[in-house]
Amino acid sequence: MLKKLLLITCVLFMNQLIAQDLPETDWTDYADTSWYDASLNDFEIDNAEGFAGLSVLVANGEDFENKSIRLTSNLDLGEHLWQPIGLNIENSFKGELDGQDHVISNLYINMPTSDFVGLFGSVLSASFKNLIIEKARVYGQSTVGALVANLSTDSHIDNCHVVEGYVLYDGGWDGGIGGGLVGGLLTGSSVIKSSFSGEVHGGDQIGGLVGTAWDTTLIEESYSEGLVVGDNIVGGLVGYCTWNFPPMPNTTNILRNSYSRADVVGSGIRVGGLYGAPEINALIENCYSTGSVDGVEDVGASIGEVIQETEVINVYFNNETSLIEDGIGSSNPESDLEVIGKTTEEMKTNDFVALLNADSESIWTIDPNENDGYPILSNITLNVNDFELDSTIKVYPTASSSQIYFNAPLATEFVILDYEGKTLDHGIISSEEINYDVSHLQNGVYLVVFKIDELKVIKRFIKK
Repeated sequence: MLKKLLLITCVLFMNQLIAQDLPETDWTDYADTSWYDASLNDFEIDNAEGFAGLSVLVANGEDFENKSIRLTSNLDLGEHLWQPIGLNIENSFKGELDGQDHVISNLYINMPTSDFVGLFGSVLSASFKNLIIEKARVYGQSTVGALVANLSTDSHIDNCHVVEGYVLYDGGWDGGIGGGLVGGLLTGSSVIKSSFSGEVHGGDQIGGLVGTAWDTTLIEESYSEGLVVGDNIVGGLVGYCTWNFPPMPNTTNILRNSYSRADVVGSGIRVGGLYGAPEINALIENCYSTGSVDGVEDVGASIGEVIQETEVINVYFNNETSLIEDGIGSSNPESDLEVIGKTTEEMKTNDFVALLNADSESIWTIDPNENDGYPILSNITLNVNDFELDSTIKVYPTASSSQIYFNAPLATEFVILDYEGKTLDHGIISSEEINYDVSHLQNGVYLVVFKIDELKVIKRFIKK
């Protein structure tokens, strides 16, 4: 109970921290719809006002079925609060968006009592490709994701990425569902060659990339990194999956050739470094995870709990950084499924790449200068030159009983907070790196807020 209260307090604290920097005006009041002609099927958008117009048009009943939109420039949405494109099932977006490798930056959504919260809310038979979202702050109640809240009915995401994302939601067993990139992935839909980097905080069915996968879905060649904090059914990459209702054959939810480097904290049951609970009809193949994992019951370094008709093939976890010995927390009924533990040194080798590639020679590769030396996916191209500030501020190791290191490229203030938001210490990194003694702290999870000018970067570590 104490851990759950601390996590709830942490979510509230994070919400307050994010809300204090949010705009107070809405994009709907500044939207431009003059570019739209109902007789046309192809459109180009080159400014934020026009993109906000898309939200207004869909809310008014234009679903963009069989229509395509291309971004022709980067868009900065930081001036006003965003309204999701597709506010509900009745007003879903059904078109195609091609970002053409452009960046949407400073996405701010503050809808704590709303469902279907993201850049796009509810979508049906829609597609998204070649898009990057940089610096997203997304706060909703249930079914929340930075790019798409609810990706449903033969909808597809290809080569889309969120960098420096913070996704928060409050829903629990009565709702829930939140993911870094996508909240709900449903009915013939897919996410491929995509990623999320940042933090996801919420209740149940929560994942670093996808919250819940349901009824014949595919997640492939994708990854997550950062932090995932939730209650029950918490996964570094995916929170939950199950079959459709009533149960039908050939409705497998596939996770293949993907990885998570997110740390995972759950206050309840079914907590895993890669997957919280693949309940029924799941296939997990050629994947790995490296993050630390902390939970109460059914806790696994890779998978929290497996329930019926799930296949696990060629899946690995870091048996040093996970802080947990068992790859799978529990199986119901008991099974002989296995996730294999590897040391950090073993995972940073060409031999490990060969294991992941299995029957393919080109999906996985390795570069000691990328991904901290862990294997990477050959076919992911993130065409952004500079996300340096968040990615170059490092706290390592993520769990320690004695000392941790803060590394930043610039002179940086830092504040140590507990999960109640209480300030415990503060200081300045005047050189590139300092050694911080954590031996005086009680065992638990702590936040470090780094401040450079007006920018805040939040990291986390575990005192063990």
